[in-house]
Order: sequence, then structure tokens, then C-alpha cells
Amino acid sequence: MIVSLGACGTSEKSDSTASGDSKSSSNVTGYDVSGVTKDADIAAMLPESVTKDGKPTIGMDTSYAPAEFLAEDGKTPVGFDVDIAKALANMLGLEAVPQTEGTLEALGEDIGVTKEAVAIKKGDSDTAKAVQAALQKLMDDGTYMKILKHWGVETGAVDKAEINPTDLG
Repeated sequence: MIVSLGACGTSEKSDSTASGDSKSSSNVTGYDVSGVTKDADIAAMLPESVTKDGKPTIGMDTSYAPAEFLAEDGKTPVGFDVDIAKALANMLGLEAVPQTEGTLEALGEDIGVTKEAVAIKKGDSDTAKAVQAALQKLMDDGTYMKILKHWGVETGAVDKAEINPTDLG
């Protein structure tokens, strides 16, 4: 499974972080999502093809601080998209594997970043439904906004989970 998360709606503070030097933004540590635990009902929605190895690939373009960028080591993806992906994976009982090279190209189509963007392998509406339910739960319980605020984003990037599984084929 390849999931790509993108968001906008940042405040002036996060815009300055995004355009500032990478050293200052890469000193920031991620939001602790260890408190986000598996939701058995949502996890049960996933097909075996996704849960088989327990490690979905989370694709990201790490040139968009504070959404997603590389830490000081130049290898580790960090940012609010990374934290949201990890929280989603925790809720689904999986371990997120951020991938920064060739991920969007692997989808075989051009994807733009919009207010809400989740790309799931075409035809995999069961996974889309599970991700939608998990993302909605993260928004409902406040975790989503806590992650955004941790990264200096003062307004919500997504007001409601808008993933339509029927659009995915």
C-alpha cells in the first residue's frame, strides 16, 4: 500500500518555518503518537494484502517543511504529515514506513497537493474506507489538531476526512 498525505492551511508561523533555513526546522522532534492505539473495528476493515507484512509504505516529498522534511541526519523524514501517517498506522495496527524516493512515481499518475490528499492503490476501496475512518477518528479525538499545533500550524489543514473510496476505482 502506498499512502501519500498532503495538507495546506498553514499559519504565518509555519510559512516562515517552511521558508526558513532547514537547520532550524530540523531541530524539531516529532509529535509523540505512541498514545494512539489500534482500533480493532477500523483495523478489521483492511484487506489482508495490506496487513500481511504490517508495514505500509508512506510516500512523501520531503521538501515541504513543516509538513514533511528531512531531519538533520538528512535521511529521517519528519513533520506533521509523518506524524499523522504514524498515528494512522498505529490506529490500523501497522507500522508506517516513510519512503521519500520514487513513491509518487510508483503510483503512475500525477498527484497535486490539495487541502486533503490521500492516494491509495487504485481499486483498493477497502483500504480507502479504513484510512478514512481512522483519519476521521484522529480528527474527532483531537489528535490531528495536536499534531498540527506541535508543528506550529495554527489552523486545521483538513476540516473533515474527504476520501471517497468510489473515486479510487
